[in-house]
Amino acid sequence: MRSCVGDRRDPAVVEARRWMAELILQVRRGEQELESTTLNDVVYGASTARALISAATRHSDEAELSGEIGDSLSLTRRISGSVKLRGRVRGSLSVRAPIMGDLFVNGEIDGDLTVSDVVIGTLYVRGKIGGSLRVAGEIGSHLSVSGEVGRNLRIDGKIGRDLLVLEKVGIDLVVDGEVGRHVSVTGEIGRHLFVAGTISGNLGVAGEASIGSDLMLRGRVAGDLLLYGRFGGSIDLTEIVCAGRTILAPREREEPVKLASVRSARFGDEVFVGDNVSIAFCDFRQCSDLDRLLLVGAHLFPSGARGLRNPPEGEQEPVSLREMATINRQLRTNLEGRGNRPNAAIFYRGEMDARRRAAHSERQWGEWSILAAYRAMSGYGLRAWRAVAWFVALVVIGSWLYSTTNPGFQPYAARNPLNFAATLQFSLESMLGLLRSPGDQLGVAGRWLQIAQRIVGPIFITLAGLAIRERVAR
Repeated sequence: MRSCVGDRRDPAVVEARRWMAELILQVRRGEQELESTTLNDVVYGASTARALISAATRHSDEAELSGEIGDSLSLTRRISGSVKLRGRVRGSLSVRAPIMGDLFVNGEIDGDLTVSDVVIGTLYVRGKIGGSLRVAGEIGSHLSVSGEVGRNLRIDGKIGRDLLVLEKVGIDLVVDGEVGRHVSVTGEIGRHLFVAGTISGNLGVAGEASIGSDLMLRGRVAGDLLLYGRFGGSIDLTEIVCAGRTILAPREREEPVKLASVRSARFGDEVFVGDNVSIAFCDFRQCSDLDRLLLVGAHLFPSGARGLRNPPEGEQEPVSLREMATINRQLRTNLEGRGNRPNAAIFYRGEMDARRRAAHSERQWGEWSILAAYRAMSGYGLRAWRAVAWFVALVVIGSWLYSTTNPGFQPYAARNPLNFAATLQFSLESMLGLLRSPGDQLGVAGRWLQIAQRIVGPIFITLAGLAIRERVAR
């Protein structure tokens, strides 16, 4: 008996019963409909709060909770209007029945907010959720986070229109479900942004947006992919399908953002890779749209990098050398077609290096010898100084050999006595004269030496000229 009396005198119970009695009395008397119903600033239990919200929305368009719920609250009955949470839920809030209007979280939820059923309107988070926000059901219109979500924001169900993250998500933003229109992030994501679902519009990370760690996209984006914000980790586009434009132009930081992968990705339009993006560690395997890459950034390769790294970022096993040669060839062809010769030269060198190493590992000694010689003589036609150095060295060596293999040899007859300057001049003329006649005073060894010089001299001159042309064209 004492416990019952104690319960009846409990302020929360008394207030709830008084409020319910007044509401029922108003309905019975046929008074004017309530425009909104407020649950006063008292501490309710979960069952009391459910009853009050359900009763309020049966007779008005909105139920407003400005008090405090002492434990977790689960809404298991259909709510015909909107619900505004201005107070505090000390536990979690779970929506397991339809809400026919909007759901406003203007107050504070200490635990998680889970939407397992349908919110016909918009879910506004303007307050604070201490735990995670999970949408396993459906939001008919927008999901707008202009407050704070302490842990994860996870979309496993469907959002009819836009997903807007304007302020802060403490850990991860995960989209495994479907977003009917756009996803816009202008706030802060503490760690990862992961998309494996479907976005029917654009995905944008812009303005002052900040992603603390990696951006990983595995799903489908029907519109544009616009990445302008600040990224603490890498950008991974493995298996993404993007029908619109893709723009990678993150905000400046000390080290460029790594583009980790476009493996098996498909792009419907051009992929603009601007400043502050490094592709040195990117995995380009099985991407059929490498010709759509527009590589114009100033930080594509970090200081000291000479091409694509193998193995790529996050991979333990290296890519096969023949596949690396193919990837570099496709990228080189793409850039040459766009007139970007400096970066095309980087991929050309990577292609030739991969071919040379593949020939060595496959014991194709003929191909390996040609590529090794080409690399040694002129850096695959990209290093003019190597060809010039070889030319000068062969002139000097030829001069010495002429004097040692032809005792008594006196070039230019009696006009010049035998000396180093005379043989050096004769060696230089031999290197420059493809059709030069053999010297009359040369022996057999000297004649063969001159024939060799007449062949290799123009080759080195041509290699040096091509390398200079490549350098000027940049």
